[in-house]
Amino acid sequence: MSGHSRFFDETKRPLAMMFCPLLCVDLVLHSRQDAAALQDVGPTIADFLGPARNLSLHEACNTGSLKLLDWIWRVSCDRSNADWSLANYLQSNDHYNQWQFSESLEIAAGRGDLDVVKWLFEHFSGPEVAVGVVEAAAKNGRLSVLQFLLDHDTGRLGHAVHWGGRSLVDAVENGHSEVAQWLYRYAPHRYDEAEVTNAIKTALRVGDMKLAEFLLPRGKCILDYAQFCSHPDVIEWKLHCGYFRRDPFSAGVAIKYLVRSGRLDLMQRIAAQHDPPPENSDWSTDWRCAMVHACVYGDRGILQWLMEHPAGRWTCNGDDRLFSELVFSAAYKGNVNVMQYLYEQGAVDKVRDALLHAIRENHFDLVKWLVEHFPESERIPNYCVMDEAARYGRLKMLQYFQGLDPSAIPGYFPSLASPTQRAARNSRDMTQMFVPASDDYLKVHSTLCRYRTEWRPTEAMDDAAANGHLDVVKWLHTHRSEGCTTAAMDCAAANGHLNVVQWLHTNRVEGCTTKAMDGAAENGHLNVIKWLHSNRFEGCTVKAVEGALSNGHLRVTAWLHSHLPALKPASVELWRRQPHLFELLLFQRFHFGSSFSPGLVEYTREILLDASSKSSHKHIVHWLQEKFPPAPGAREEDQW
Repeated sequence: MSGHSRFFDETKRPLAMMFCPLLCVDLVLHSRQDAAALQDVGPTIADFLGPARNLSLHEACNTGSLKLLDWIWRVSCDRSNADWSLANYLQSNDHYNQWQFSESLEIAAGRGDLDVVKWLFEHFSGPEVAVGVVEAAAKNGRLSVLQFLLDHDTGRLGHAVHWGGRSLVDAVENGHSEVAQWLYRYAPHRYDEAEVTNAIKTALRVGDMKLAEFLLPRGKCILDYAQFCSHPDVIEWKLHCGYFRRDPFSAGVAIKYLVRSGRLDLMQRIAAQHDPPPENSDWSTDWRCAMVHACVYGDRGILQWLMEHPAGRWTCNGDDRLFSELVFSAAYKGNVNVMQYLYEQGAVDKVRDALLHAIRENHFDLVKWLVEHFPESERIPNYCVMDEAARYGRLKMLQYFQGLDPSAIPGYFPSLASPTQRAARNSRDMTQMFVPASDDYLKVHSTLCRYRTEWRPTEAMDDAAANGHLDVVKWLHTHRSEGCTTAAMDCAAANGHLNVVQWLHTNRVEGCTTKAMDGAAENGHLNVIKWLHSNRFEGCTVKAVEGALSNGHLRVTAWLHSHLPALKPASVELWRRQPHLFELLLFQRFHFGSSFSPGLVEYTREILLDASSKSSHKHIVHWLQEKFPPAPGAREEDQW
């Protein structure tokens, strides 16, 4: 069993199930007393069973199993077959063959799996090695793979390797100095001035001074590349060289950068070279940013120095919005001392957004401080505190709120409030709160925010369910009376939280809609789809197949087609960055050929011809041109 332990890694369970027949045959034969005599029978049985129809070669490369790769290659056909299976295209379709080589090699190179790299070179003859393969090896520090590629560049198998791209910068950025130096010395690629400049600036940014000096062209100075470098060692070196005394603008930028590393000593030395500080917009902007960063990183000492410095006083003067921004930023790290200092400086009525931000970032002590210091003059929408705590799974906070007098908690509407109380609260002025946005499935977007003015009572349980916080759902079910809507199960299913779906199915009566299975399909949660299909009656719509196809979930699409064949996608827009793009196109053409409209073909070609597309996409474009020739008179530049 030890030889198969890697197949049962929980993180790879879905993939392991794809080649379960191979494992079963191997294990059964090994368990028999006459196992040695039957070993020759194993491959025959395994070939008869065949690999899963939707298991691709590049996906199998993630396992590192040469036995699995041999199995897939052995059962693949050298000509097209009437039945659907990805293996049918591996040797019968030149475009898919070359695409698989490129994708598989990129995965193996990134993993540093030299055995799989060698296997691919032995089984594929002719395809070029895309620059993405070199970049993957460089980014992950796989020097042995890069040396192999160099040794076999235009070798006996004719694999021409494309060097360059972002490989040098990727190696530098990820701390692989040895790989970066090897690429610069030995890679058959002429690095131009822009590439070298980018690599040196990256080395300075990550603090690798030795590598920056190694890459430095003859006659150049490191300072030529360090104008806006944020690394404290580089800033200290520039300070020693008198660089900031000559350049007040760069001095202000450096002070802003130094907040993150906590180097107050360097900030004070730089500021001392400009006393009194220049009263210009650039210096004020950088000083303002520095104060915000000090709040974000929770450094009261630096914040106090910045605010009490003449430049800080000048920046704060007349800026009514600055305190609001500082208070909101202070909630990010949850430093009560920083918040207390801002409160002492006059930020006594700017805390409503900070309260929600502290809840989201799970800073319980700061939440308690803000509740205790929340001014009566501030307004906050009903239910928003309860909902945000539930949405982010903050059970401890909900329990804390529940133990307080409801009137003392802003935005936490009492469950048993009278109609008079509700009317009084609803009569308040509508207040805008700046919160992370939610999409159709109530997922949290940490980088996308919006202004919001209203929260519904049922959103607490809906949002907790959507984000998989079963403990919060149970608590709300027991201790609150607002309940939930069908969105709870719909969104829990769409986000793959099967345990929440099952609990709601057993303990609540709201149920779900077709959005549950549609959303689960769109997000690739096959286990949820199977459970809903067996235990609920709502079913799904054609959006399930369209969503699964559009988002690259081949196995979900195949399951839906097998169990719900009446669902025929009318329109599909495939995203170009999905790993199964070619296979999805093959599946779509095989099973849903009528959905290949001229508009879809042209749209797919356009996104694949985009400058940001992977080089391996050219094989998909060539396949499209072969199966769906462009209209006569198409411009040559529209071809790959």
